[in-house]
Amino acid sequence: MNIKRADPRFFCLRRAVALAICSSSIGLLAGCGGGGSDSTTGSTGGAAGGTPSNGTGPSSGVAAGQSFATNETGEINATLTASQPRYVNSSPLTVSASTQVWAFSWAQYAADFWIFDANNAQIFQSGGAATGYRMAPSGQSGMNFVTIPAGTWYVGIGADQVTSTSYSNPVYAELDAVSLPGASLTGNTPMDTGVLNPGGWKTQPFTVSAGTRGYIETEGPGGTFAVMSTSQASSFTSTFANGFTQGQIPYTYACGNGSGAANLEIECEMQLPAGNYVLVYINTSSSPSGGAANVAFYK
Repeated sequence: MNIKRADPRFFCLRRAVALAICSSSIGLLAGCGGGGSDSTTGSTGGAAGGTPSNGTGPSSGVAAGQSFATNETGEINATLTASQPRYVNSSPLTVSASTQVWAFSWAQYAADFWIFDANNAQIFQSGGAATGYRMAPSGQSGMNFVTIPAGTWYVGIGADQVTSTSYSNPVYAELDAVSLPGASLTGNTPMDTGVLNPGGWKTQPFTVSAGTRGYIETEGPGGTFAVMSTSQASSFTSTFANGFTQGQIPYTYACGNGSGAANLEIECEMQLPAGNYVLVYINTSSSPSGGAANVAFYK
């Protein structure tokens, strides 16, 4: 079968917007690759097929001698409830100039994701109407890119609409500012998994071009990401066309030196030879889950 491509939608929001309470009802976010909606919970078991990778390091080529710099907020991995419908992370991100940040967000049901300064973060957490930058369109989540001015910034998540006292909505969010001194960003390959039931999977192909350096980051509340060669991905999607149940997940070491295996969080400068690859997310957890990821290239 053909490898299913993930939706590569993303956007940049460069202006502040006022916080508003949406009136739309909460609905389950659709999205299940490989027919995993009806499959049982799987386990990664012993991940097999770990293929070595030997890419160009920081000592030669693009921005020789320079290393990638990252500046992250603390993550929010929580559940919104009727009694606690808002969260603000306690570990902010500080930038000294206007910066485009990677905005990772995921929710099982509709939620609103925000970036606030300290004053508005406090207002938001207290239940007031705050002003900030949206991490994603109203009620949505995924992999997005937001430009924020110099300052210290917090992540806030709010329930899109609480409909009952039993309301429960698992959510995840994190910001990261990634840069490579001496090089310029040439492109992003974002991945938004949506909400996948146990065993569901989703794929996002990407290409490593010669003469570039790449950085990968995968985030989420649960499950497994794996960088695969096209042949590994073809084998995996054929074997588990109806969803991953059990067995081994093939992968290529994305980060070199035996690192960057299949894992929930892969975060590193990639050490992959030029060629075509596939980033695969598999929900190996026991409940609906997902995440967001980005592969960026610099030259």
